[in-house]
Amino acid sequence: MKRHTAIIIMILILFLTSCQSKQDAPDTSQAAVKTTTTSAAADTSEGDIGDDTPLEWPVELMDDVLPVPSGTITSIDRASDIWGESAPEYITVVSFKSMSREDCLLYVEKLKKLEFTDDATDLLTNSKITYSGSITDVGIAVTFEYDFAVDTGFVSYNPQLDSGFLDKWPQDKMGNLPDPGCILIDCYAEGEGENTVCSVDFANMKEAAAKEYIEKLKGIGYDPDQELADDVNFLFKGFDKEGRGVVFYYSIIYENGIISFGKKQSFEGC
Repeated sequence: MKRHTAIIIMILILFLTSCQSKQDAPDTSQAAVKTTTTSAAADTSEGDIGDDTPLEWPVELMDDVLPVPSGTITSIDRASDIWGESAPEYITVVSFKSMSREDCLLYVEKLKKLEFTDDATDLLTNSKITYSGSITDVGIAVTFEYDFAVDTGFVSYNPQLDSGFLDKWPQDKMGNLPDPGCILIDCYAEGEGENTVCSVDFANMKEAAAKEYIEKLKGIGYDPDQELADDVNFLFKGFDKEGRGVVFYYSIIYENGIISFGKKQSFEGC
């Protein structure tokens, strides 16, 4: 089974960076892709511009499936160029600017008419619009976001959804942690001996369920060592009296994340 699947573009990278140096939150004002409500700054590979010269819509990279946004395209990137080699290279991210609210709403309707409606997230506020959905039978997915406050946005296309999910929660590897009750993507171990950390990538968890899961962790004795929450993601790290530790990361926009379990010493430095 693949370690990193197409559905979880960035969760492992955010987890790893939380164990090293805290990176800046993604920002759509930098004309790149979010991993979660805002966008990460991108070093472009397919194309980038520093003036007002528009780039052409990458028809081949988008499999001639997605509609062309009305805005001015400012960069074309691969996920691996934005988040590093661990991210899937086959995901394409097109950033753009100067798209009206009306055109954004029309774009979302076009995605729905194309039947990108499986596992959909549809959010609209005064400052931002976000839509993500997939066609599971075909194995493709899209995320569209536009920040009206900074007049920039992006659309990302994933042509390779992975269906090799876990059949059940790997309780033997995850200690006393509860089953999150959502799609389980993969389970893997890192480190050796007493420093082994077992992790599970998950998807399709609603925001309310993520908040409830954090409360469950506290309820079974995991006292918070680090707890962060904003409109982009949740991060909880805690330890119990038995010397066990957990890290729970959740992306609000993608509705996915990672749960890691191990002995307290294995999380030192995180």
